[in-house]
Parts: sequence; C-alpha cells; structure tokens
Amino acid sequence: MNKFLFFLITLFCISCNQIQYGEKNEIGYNYYFNSISGENSNIGTKDNPLKTLDFLDNINLEEGDKIFLANGSTFNHTINLINKNRIEISNYLFDDYSKIPTINSKGKIAAVFIENSSDININNIEIIANGGGANKLLHKKLKTDLRTGLLYLVTNQKVYKNLDISNIKIRDVFFEDPGFIRAKKEVRTPNGTQSYGWGIRVLNLSEKGNLENISIKNSSFQNISHSAIRFIGKRENQFNNLKILNNKVFKSGGPGMVFNSCKNLLAKNNDIDSTGSTDDSRKWGRGSGLWTWGSSYALITQNSFQNA
Repeated sequence: MNKFLFFLITLFCISCNQIQYGEKNEIGYNYYFNSISGENSNIGTKDNPLKTLDFLDNINLEEGDKIFLANGSTFNHTINLINKNRIEISNYLFDDYSKIPTINSKGKIAAVFIENSSDININNIEIIANGGGANKLLHKKLKTDLRTGLLYLVTNQKVYKNLDISNIKIRDVFFEDPGFIRAKKEVRTPNGTQSYGWGIRVLNLSEKGNLENISIKNSSFQNISHSAIRFIGKRENQFNNLKILNNKVFKSGGPGMVFNSCKNLLAKNNDIDSTGSTDDSRKWGRGSGLWTWGSSYALITQNSFQNA
C-alpha cells in the first residue's frame, strides 16, 4: 500500500475515534456539568452531563463555548480560562432544584481563574471557599498567596476587553482554616501583610497590558476575609470603563470595594454594610465602604454605606 495513502487512512481512523463532547450552539459548544446525576464517562450534553469540573482539562475551549452547571450541584475544582475568548459560565435547570450551582474553591486559588482573556461572561453561580491554607501552585507573578472567588490577571502586553459578571453570590471566602488568629499588629498595616480571602480581585501585573469594559452587577458578597471587590491597576495604564451596579456587600473583613488605578468608573446602587468586620479572627478587621486611589473620572452615586 502506498505509504501516503496508509497515512491518510490512519489519520482518518484516529479522527473518527476522537469523542466530540458537548452540544453544538450557534458559535461553539455547550458543555453541561451535573454533580448529582452526571458521569465523566458521559459526553457533556444536557441529557448526558459530565460530573466534575476537572474534566475541563480534557476539553480545549474555543470561542463561543459555554459551560453550564446544573442547579443544586456543588463542584470542587477551579475553572481555568487562560488565553480564552468569548466563554460563558452559567447555570441550567435540573429537576426541581432552584438553588443555583455552587463552586467550592476551598484550598484553591479561585473558583474561576482568568488570565489574558476577552469577552468572558459569568452569571448565576455561587462561590464559597472557607479556608484550605496554602495553594499547591502559585502563579509566578503573584508575590503573596491568596484565595479568591474570582481572580483575573493581566500578565502580558495586550489589551483585553469585556468582563461581565452578574447575579453571582460569593460568600465565606478565607485563606486560613477556622481558628486561625491574626496578630493584633496586622490590622495596623496598610492593607495587611498576610494571605487573605477576596471576593473578586482583578490585577494588572503587566507593564503595558490592560483590561477594559468591566461590569459587575446584581451580585452579593458576604463574609469575606478582606475586600469584596478589589482592582489593582497601573497608574499609567488604568483599568478603563467599569460599571459596578446593584451589588450587596455584608461583613467583609476589609473595605467593601477598592478601585486602584481605574478610569471611567460608575459605582451606583450598591449596598455596603458592616465593612471591616471583626466577627472572625481570620478577617483583617478594618475597612471603609468604598475607596479609590490613582483613579480618574469616577462617579459614585446612590450607594448605601453603613456600619463600617
């Protein structure tokens, strides 16, 4: 047999044996996960969902792909979106379960970790992360270990756009396990020197890269070790076009919201209560409702701040 023909036949057979996971949508594929009824031997359709989020390591996410988590489910792995564009994470109805799905990122750096990605939409999920201590792996550009509900990093010189977060619940996020007691002097440091839990944290770790068009709305943050929402950008290259709307923050251990080096910020109709909470020894124990520095063109209006 001709060697080239043999090669083509072999290649065809290999391609036929490859499994296509998920269901086709208008652009990419929908991948369904259900911790109650799913199995990782399934193909990830709505009728035959996968079980655990670590199976995403076997799937090469492409533009237009969507990750759907079943109501009533609880998952224990991080969703990693690194150099991915146009990806959505959301929920879907399953039986009579009304509770949105939960990702428990205890002992993980984040429930959703995003790096250098555009057009990311996350909605209708709950995130918890009550301790776990040091992460097995720490990103090489991070100086301090941390735990977050959602972590976004800009680490190269490109400009990324469109991070849309809505209708999510983030609660009980701590780096240390219950019982850990911080030294009294820790609260007198500018932002804390130890590792903490954060709700949503967005960091620009590049020289010229950036993230633009960011929306966080209709979400709740409760019982967070440090800040509920915290942006740290670059003075010479500010995060641009932020809309922080209709969110609730309750009992964060640090400030409710912090915007460092941001431009064109609208913070409106947010309810921020009991920041700087000291009801858990793992919390930082100091913080205003909202504050900015190194930022410009910010409108902060019709918010409620109480019990700081």
